[in-house]
Amino acid sequence: MRSISSSRLASIERQRGFALISALVLAFLYFGLMQLLLIDSSRSLHEAQRFRARIVAKTLAENGAELAAINMVKQQSGAGSVNDAQGSASGTRTTDGAGTFTITSDSVTAGVLTQRAWVILVGRVDSDGATVHIERSRHSQ
Repeated sequence: MRSISSSRLASIERQRGFALISALVLAFLYFGLMQLLLIDSSRSLHEAQRFRARIVAKTLAENGAELAAINMVKQQSGAGSVNDAQGSASGTRTTDGAGTFTITSDSVTAGVLTQRAWVILVGRVDSDGATVHIERSRHSQ
């Protein structure tokens, strides 16, 4: 017959093996969860950067159109541009003799992600020269 001390020793050895395997499995699951969280957060960061760049590009394109529209009533054509840390935009305005105008603006963002945007405005200036009507506008998606 085996002695009591040898059976107790075998039981302790089995418990140590079970504890070691349990610790390794938990560590593996924990590191897997951390990896999934890192992947998800990097994807979310990339989406946020892309969204921000798209909004900045659209805003810059609208600013370029506004700069091209300055002194619309007094001048037949005009141009304007802006260049800063966010990006650059340029706009041009052409007017025909009948008071119809077209404003075109393009922009490019600077930074981590580069996005492009454009705006086209078509309208007319009334014969009194004080009222401006935008008849059609197109914006990049």
